[in-house]
Amino acid sequence: MPGQSATAGVLSRGAWWRLLVRHGRLTAAVLGITVSSAVIGGALDPIFQRIVIDGIVQSRPRHFALAALTIVVMATFTRVLSYWSARATQRLKNALAAELSLEAAAAFYRLPYRGVMSHEPGYFVSRIFDEPARTTTDVVDTAVRSAHGVVVLASALTVALWLSWKLAFVLAVVGPALFWLSRRVADKIARATKEASEQEAVLKDGLSRAVSAYRAVRIFELTGLVDECVRTLMRPHLQSLDRRAMHTARFQGASRIFLSYAELAVIVGAGIEVLRHEMTLGALFAFLSAFWRVANAISLLSAQWPIVARLRGQVQRLAEFVDTPPPRPTAGSGVDLSLTGVTVTYDAVPVLRDLTMTVGMGERLLVTGANGTGKSTLAHVLVGLLDVDAGESSTPHLSRVSAQLLPAAFLPGDLRQNVGFARLSPERAARAMALAEQLGLADKLHRDPASLSQGEQRKAQILLALSKTAELYVFDEPLSNIDSATKHVIMSAIVEATEGARLVVIMHGDDEYRDRFDRELHLGAAPFSPAPSPRTENDQRRGPAGGGGSSRRLHHQYG
Repeated sequence: MPGQSATAGVLSRGAWWRLLVRHGRLTAAVLGITVSSAVIGGALDPIFQRIVIDGIVQSRPRHFALAALTIVVMATFTRVLSYWSARATQRLKNALAAELSLEAAAAFYRLPYRGVMSHEPGYFVSRIFDEPARTTTDVVDTAVRSAHGVVVLASALTVALWLSWKLAFVLAVVGPALFWLSRRVADKIARATKEASEQEAVLKDGLSRAVSAYRAVRIFELTGLVDECVRTLMRPHLQSLDRRAMHTARFQGASRIFLSYAELAVIVGAGIEVLRHEMTLGALFAFLSAFWRVANAISLLSAQWPIVARLRGQVQRLAEFVDTPPPRPTAGSGVDLSLTGVTVTYDAVPVLRDLTMTVGMGERLLVTGANGTGKSTLAHVLVGLLDVDAGESSTPHLSRVSAQLLPAAFLPGDLRQNVGFARLSPERAARAMALAEQLGLADKLHRDPASLSQGEQRKAQILLALSKTAELYVFDEPLSNIDSATKHVIMSAIVEATEGARLVVIMHGDDEYRDRFDRELHLGAAPFSPAPSPRTENDQRRGPAGGGGSSRRLHHQYG
C-alpha cells in the first residue's frame, strides 16, 4: 500500500515466497535437506530392502552384506540430516517470525487511537508477537511436510510402478478419494481457526486486565469475580477449538479407514502375485514398503488441506492486522489551532460537545475543569491522535507537535535512549541536558524510566516533550505527583522552552500558576460565556518566565 514499508503487505498473494527468497540460504538449506531425506526414504530404502531379502532367500551373501551396509549408511546419514534439518528450519522460523513481528509492531502504530484504546495491551501483545510466531511456525512446518510428502510420493510411486504396475493401480484410487475428503472439511476448519484466534486474543486481553488488578482483587476479595470472568472468556475460545478438533478428527478417522481397505487389497493382490511366482519375496516386501510410503504421503498431503485451511484463517487474520493502512493525515493551518463545533463521544456518550476554540502562535492556554469533563480527551484531539465525531478540527501535523499525555509510558531502554539524545542536534542535546539537570534527572539518564517514581516519570515525560522542537506543546497535568518545591521549576521550564509556540496546559488545581497563561478554557457544567475582547498590547507582555500576562476565563458546558 502506498506509504508503507517495503515489507508491508507481506501476507498478500505470493508474499510468503518473497519472504523465503529474501532468506535464500536458509530456505535452500531446508529444501535441500528435505528433498534428500525424502528420496532416501521414498526410493532407496525400499530398493535396498528388496536386495537384502532376496539375498537371504536366494542365498546371495555378497548382495545381502552390501545392501545391509548401505542401509546402515543411509540410516546414519538420514539421522544427521534430521539434526541439520531441525537447526535450519528453526533458524528460518526465527527469521520469518522476527520480520513479521516487526511488521505487526509497525502496523500497531498505524492504528487509530480509538482502536488502540478499545483493547488492553495484552490483546496487542498477542497480535504483535504470539500470532506472527505461531503462524510462521505453522506455515514453515506445513511447507516442509508438504515438500517432503511430494518427493516421497513421487519417488515411492516410481519404485511401486517399477515393481508392479498392476498393484500400483490401487494408488490411483486412494489419492483422489483422500484429497476429495480433505477438501470437504477445509473451509470449516479455516472458519473455526480464525474464530479461535480472535477469541484467544480476547482471552489474553481479559487475563491481562485481571493480572493488572492484583491489588484490588486482594484488597476487596474479588477472586470470585475473577473466576467468573475467566470462565466467561475461556468458554468461546474452547468451543472454537473443540469445533476445529471435531472437523479434523472426522477427516482423520475417515481417511484411516479408507487406507486400511486399500492396504488389505494390496496385500491380497501381492500375495497372489507371489504365489504365481510373478514377484519375489524381496519384491513383495519392497512393494509393501513403497506402497505404505505412497499411502502415508497421500495421507499426509491430504491432511495438509485441513491444516492449510486452518493456516488460511490465521494468515488472513494476521494479514488484516499487518496491512493496516497509514492513519489519516492531520491537516494543519500553520496559523491557528482551531476546533469548530467539535463533538467527541465514547460508546455513544458525549465527552466533548459543540466545542469551539482557537490557539494562535505564541499563545498560552490553560484548560481546567472537574474530572470527567473531557480535558484529556481534548488533549488527544489537539495532538491529532483522536478524530472528532462532529465538527471541524485543524491541528498541526504530529511532526510539529510535542506532548506529555497520561498515563506515562516509555519504551524499553534507559532514559537517555527514550529522550533520544543521539538523534538531537548538539545544540538541542545541550539544552536537553541542561533541562535534565534542572529537573533533577541528570544522574538518572542511565536508568530505565519504568524504575523511576511517579514524580520522576512525570519529569521524564516533560523532559522528553521539551526536547522536541514543535509548533504546539500540550501538557496533561504536568504538576501531578510533583513536590511543591519542584512545581515552580517545572512550570518555569515549560513556559521558557515553549516561548513563541502554542502552549496548552491542562491542570487541576495549582491556581497560583494561572497568571502564566493568556487565557483559560474551563470545561464543566457552567453555561457557555462569550469570549472577552482581543488582547491588548499590555496583555501580551511577559516576563522572563512568561508570567505577568492577563488571564481571561472561557467557560464551556460539558455534555
